[in-house]
Amino acid sequence: MIEVSTDNIELYKIDFERLLGKDFINNANDYIELVKQNQLGNKKYHPFFDYWYAYNLDIKQTKENKKLHCSANTSFILELLSNLKDLEIKYDITRFIEGLKVSNKFYSTVFEIQTAILYASIYDIEIIEEQPSLKTPDLKLNVSKDKSIYIECKSLQDFEIENNREYKKLISMLRTYCVQKRKSNQIIISAGDNFREQNINDIIKEIKQYINEDKFGDFSLKDFNLEISNTKISDWDTPMYGDISIRHPNHVQFQCFGQMKPLFNGIPEYKHIILIGVEAKPILNFEKRIEREIKNAKKQIPENEFGIIHIQLPIHQGCNFENYINENYDELKRILETKTTRVNALIISNPIYNMQDFNPLIQNIQYYVIPNMKAIKTFDFDFRYPFTNYLPNNIPDLSIFKPDTKIDLRDIIYTPPVDWNSLPSGLIQLNMISPSGKTQFRIWKSFDRSITFDIILEGERICVKANEDPFILNTKNFIDVNIQGENVSIFVNKKEINIRKFI
Repeated sequence: MIEVSTDNIELYKIDFERLLGKDFINNANDYIELVKQNQLGNKKYHPFFDYWYAYNLDIKQTKENKKLHCSANTSFILELLSNLKDLEIKYDITRFIEGLKVSNKFYSTVFEIQTAILYASIYDIEIIEEQPSLKTPDLKLNVSKDKSIYIECKSLQDFEIENNREYKKLISMLRTYCVQKRKSNQIIISAGDNFREQNINDIIKEIKQYINEDKFGDFSLKDFNLEISNTKISDWDTPMYGDISIRHPNHVQFQCFGQMKPLFNGIPEYKHIILIGVEAKPILNFEKRIEREIKNAKKQIPENEFGIIHIQLPIHQGCNFENYINENYDELKRILETKTTRVNALIISNPIYNMQDFNPLIQNIQYYVIPNMKAIKTFDFDFRYPFTNYLPNNIPDLSIFKPDTKIDLRDIIYTPPVDWNSLPSGLIQLNMISPSGKTQFRIWKSFDRSITFDIILEGERICVKANEDPFILNTKNFIDVNIQGENVSIFVNKKEINIRKFI
């Protein structure tokens, strides 16, 4: 684990160069110069370079302000560095290093490294070397002397805006109009997945009106599922000096246009600046891609062995991960059970990067286990998933909602760390899972601010919401769940609470 301060934030450059190689870091430094000179063009660059740019910008601001600046992008690669330094103490990380240098393997390799760190804190792990003609998993967990679990990791990437023909056309037309009207503006278009090329002319017509009439702020084009942000940068002929930096979420792809000339003292002068960015709203229909990874796992998990697939969604901070699970749990479970019997569980996760107490760590992670009820081999041993509490596998083989079913989960302990209202919405506050994953109990702080109890028994899922906050702060709260047919009752500290069922 590394710690970051105003004194050492720049020193970690040495570690990056040692691990990734001088040539790779030199290429990242060349990228920074291209950004400064607005000469990126349409070429695709390694995704690490954007993080390296943010890291160098934070170093500069830290020096100038004598106060630590550490953006989410900087935290991302410093957390990566911290994990690599921890792993190399005990393991050969050559495969990870080589994977990080490959553009289309970068995020999945980062995810493999994160997963390796998580499991290495619990079990003895092996990093499996890739074979040229053989499909292999990423990790092997040695749970006991004679029990092993194979792990396959895959990070699904964000929608690649720069390769979208419709977005390119939209940006080009807006740029032409801004030049015509002599407007130096920053325009961000937030577009949903139903954006279509045939709507562009109508969309442009409406956006042109905002630009021409100097209407600044945020606007919605509901007919086209678009949100527009229009901000004035400067007057058209007003010069700007020095380096231009754009601070924006890393899922916004900006095109920067303008005129630049160096002055006699070497400082660049900019005029006629136009920034146009397109942000893809999160497209949560990843089921086809997940299905493909599940199919691939049939070739990667050795026959007659235990296996787990980890999938990291490209969902950004503030998105409703709980909603994604609610809408897709049954479909993902169906895909898992019909496509493979080698995989014991599919794990969906979503990390959020930030700084806390000078440590660049994943601060929050949404982590959801979907068990495969059709797996040939079932866990017959104790197993602990990362980011979870242990829940004994003590529920009989019963189906939820059978009229004669009676199921009790007793004395589940939850201690709220802070007042419920101050907890971040959308995050899992308690995550208890049995070794097989067939029995699970969660507490969510939902986006509607309600307390949601999420229960999985023999792979079947139900959720209920509490109408009130029943928990006592900084105290062990004992939760009992009773299911009788279709009736669900929840008791906190022996007192039944008012609930409403929604799944």
